[in-house]
Amino acid sequence: MKIIKISKKKSTIVFVDETFIELVPDLNESIIKQVKKFPNLFILRSMTKSFGLAGIRIGYGIASKPIIFTLNKLKIPWNVSGLAQYAAGAALCSTSYLDKTKKIIKKESLYLKNSIAKIVGFECHDAAANFILIKTKQKSKTIQKKLLKKKILIRDASTFRGLNNNYIRIAVKTRKENQKLVKALMNLK
Repeated sequence: MKIIKISKKKSTIVFVDETFIELVPDLNESIIKQVKKFPNLFILRSMTKSFGLAGIRIGYGIASKPIIFTLNKLKIPWNVSGLAQYAAGAALCSTSYLDKTKKIIKKESLYLKNSIAKIVGFECHDAAANFILIKTKQKSKTIQKKLLKKKILIRDASTFRGLNNNYIRIAVKTRKENQKLVKALMNLK
């Protein structure tokens, strides 16, 4: 909130990415309620991640009327395809899909954290969405290369602000994929 307040005084727009907010167990993590208080706040939400619409490119923004007015003047005509509009409508009507997805993420996240906690040299940090940040004894690039040879993709988190080259980020996936990852981490040398 401090950044938003300072930016408001300087007439600077603050852009907040809430792409994964639908996958966060507690929706109170969102700052959507602050838009009325801070006319300089713009929140981006994407449906491609939470609703499994990868490749469709659909999302929306939440902001004050002046920001939305300016964006509407700048946007190109037909900026959202008919297919994307249809997919978005169907996704919004299917709350059961999102509920099921959140339950799977919660269950699999717990499985991953418990399993990885038993492996020497790995320390899991809490995550709010479908990712887990892990501190490692080995260098993140080394782990990334070794896992890539096993066709497992992870994120080298050394470029994340405040982290160093001993952090990786993993995505919570299906049980089968998660078991493959855990086994690969156990066998790292």
